[in-house]
Amino acid sequence: FGSSSSVFLLLNNTENNNTTLIATDRAPSPATAPTMPSYKLHYFDIRGLGELPRWLFKLAKVDFEDHRIGFSFGVPGDFSTIQRPEFDSMKAAGELDVSLGKVPFLEVDGKKIGQSKAIERFLAREFGFMGADSVEAAQIDQLCETIIDFKNAYQKVKGIQDATEKEAAMKKWFE
Repeated sequence: FGSSSSVFLLLNNTENNNTTLIATDRAPSPATAPTMPSYKLHYFDIRGLGELPRWLFKLAKVDFEDHRIGFSFGVPGDFSTIQRPEFDSMKAAGELDVSLGKVPFLEVDGKKIGQSKAIERFLAREFGFMGADSVEAAQIDQLCETIIDFKNAYQKVKGIQDATEKEAAMKKWFE
């Protein structure tokens, strides 16, 4: 429909699950055209807390800059000898203030978001992975919090110093 010079824009609003088709006789100017935000994820060059956001970008097929902060060990495996000059300079410059001096943090069009779970939930909402309604979103939140509880409980058992006590606790954990 429309003349051969018409331009059609399909706009998706994931927040309220609406799609709008707009017909116009001119193409949008770069200033008014809908654009994807630019994303930059900052995390160490490991999986850890940065991996789930990376998966979300890949699942959504959304481009992002994956800024991987390097580090090395003076003595392999000895965290007291870790060397991370880029992280240390970012921290000293105040670049990590939004995330309380930690990584990961995400930049969205230059605005910073700290805390791994906040980043995960933000991206899930942005990419339409946060359920079809507010109840499903709450159930997803519940699952996320349950996973945190499991991880914390496991770390508590894993951190037991006494070898006999730790072995018994690990056995109980996996039974």
